[in-house]
Amino acid sequence: MVRFKNRYVLCEVVSEDPRCRQCIEDRALQLAVRDAITRVHGDYGLACCSISFTVKYLNAYTGTVLLRCRKDSYRLLCSALPFVRYLESRAQRYPCFLNTLHVGGTIRTCQKFLIRYNRTQLLRLLQNCTNEESPAARPAPWMPEAALNTDCVGHLHRRSTKSLISACRDTSVDCCCF
Repeated sequence: MVRFKNRYVLCEVVSEDPRCRQCIEDRALQLAVRDAITRVHGDYGLACCSISFTVKYLNAYTGTVLLRCRKDSYRLLCSALPFVRYLESRAQRYPCFLNTLHVGGTIRTCQKFLIRYNRTQLLRLLQNCTNEESPAARPAPWMPEAALNTDCVGHLHRRSTKSLISACRDTSVDCCCF
């Protein structure tokens, strides 16, 4: 029997309204993406993409979304993602757009990319801090104090990043690492 190959598209929900991220549901996101595919590619595109299209992972706090589709039709999906302009949830429309971060063959490669991406975003935030008392220098509520151990200017050591990831696993907090 032949195995069906899939592609996993890692996206980020970008919105100016902070309520948008906390109100999104996988069903609403799936309907918005299917609507965008229909508008861009018509019934043919919808039929090609809907064979194995699912939302595999959705983190409402970080806005991270992992979509799965067939390998043959992932280009149709990726070309329709910029046309998602809003999400409907609980009878309200929230304007937003989807930023495609990575396309991978397995969930594991997408997880590895997401960890690297979050590490670089954390480094950018730390480089913009001027001193320890600035509001931007305060850690996020889910971040342990030990994770901000910096010996070099603007460089986060691999050991402290691993402790950040293990602290997220140990505290069972829904964070951006997974």
